[in-house]
Amino acid sequence: MKNKLVHCIFSFLLVVCAGHASAIPVGLELSLVIDVSPSINTSEYNLQRSGYQAAFLDAQVQSAIINLEGGVAANVIFFSQTAVEKISWIHLTDVSSINAFATLIGGLTRTPPVNDGTDIAAGYNLAINSIENNDFEGARRVIDISADGPHNMNNGCPALGDGTDPLCLAQTNPARAAAELAGIVVNGLIIAPNEFPGGNGLNYFQNHIITSSGFAVTANSFNDFAPVVRDKIFREITDEPRVVPEPGSFALLMLGLLGIVAMQIKRDRSTDFLVLPGEDYSLI
Repeated sequence: MKNKLVHCIFSFLLVVCAGHASAIPVGLELSLVIDVSPSINTSEYNLQRSGYQAAFLDAQVQSAIINLEGGVAANVIFFSQTAVEKISWIHLTDVSSINAFATLIGGLTRTPPVNDGTDIAAGYNLAINSIENNDFEGARRVIDISADGPHNMNNGCPALGDGTDPLCLAQTNPARAAAELAGIVVNGLIIAPNEFPGGNGLNYFQNHIITSSGFAVTANSFNDFAPVVRDKIFREITDEPRVVPEPGSFALLMLGLLGIVAMQIKRDRSTDFLVLPGEDYSLI
């Protein structure tokens, strides 16, 4: 009996170790969790999809992925009344693999069925499960959730509520806690936050969706979505914000530099001649 128990434990450890040994190390595991609920019309869906595609075709984003040790493992999940994994995990390491991923995003059709509400918890939970069971081992693990409304369905959660009803939080809070426990960072992109029930989508995401170490950004509308998601993905890859000097700031910087140069020239000229007491400089 004792030998049988030892054999079972040894066999279990072999399976566990083999699983860990076969995992591919990457710099980042990134799960893109995207709202395709009924509040998003076809035009808005297309803007959202093309925004994600453009983000992965952006030169700075591609450079960030290529320069990240181990690259990025990424997948795509859609959620509405349910959630489905639309693109399974792909290892992004070079321009070719990144472009291929962008092409897949550009060809995504709108499923699951979108004739009912917004189940953020379903997308959340599917992303956690997918990260925990993929073939990669990331130095960082991130879930990126975008939505234009709060969780508003299943188990008595009010369909027209603001997502803070106890029956709604009973679904999103456990997902958030599971991500925290697993060491997964959850970030948010809120589309048209002022149009959320209650008028503050950013506050809702910060208090009920993103994890303690996550961040949330906003796009005022779907027309503003592309640059916001691009900068967000860049930040998730590099773990720091994307910095682009504004024209006004650049002009001020140049004026400041010119001022310093002018002062230096003036100072140099003032020391060209030294007037010494008792000397006659009339013939100079």
